[in-house]
Amino acid sequence: MDFTLPDDASVELVVKNRLSSFQINNLSWARIVPTARGLSHAEIATAAENAAKRAILSGRSRVHTDDLITALEERPRPTLQADRTV
Repeated sequence: MDFTLPDDASVELVVKNRLSSFQINNLSWARIVPTARGLSHAEIATAAENAAKRAILSGRSRVHTDDLITALEERPRPTLQADRTV
């Protein structure tokens, strides 16, 4: 089953939804969206949750752009597999 990857607007919506209880008005979407490209909705949501954990463990109620960038970069990316005909 194939799923469509989220477009730029969907990336922002997924992150905003997952981080709704945090202050996120300081996030740099110009940095976040390109970093999230190629990830599924689920991977972006997980990255947002991981960024929230970083903020909490640091005693902050605000998620920083770098928290989210790091979390997005840690997510596995799909790899293209060559046709392996034997």
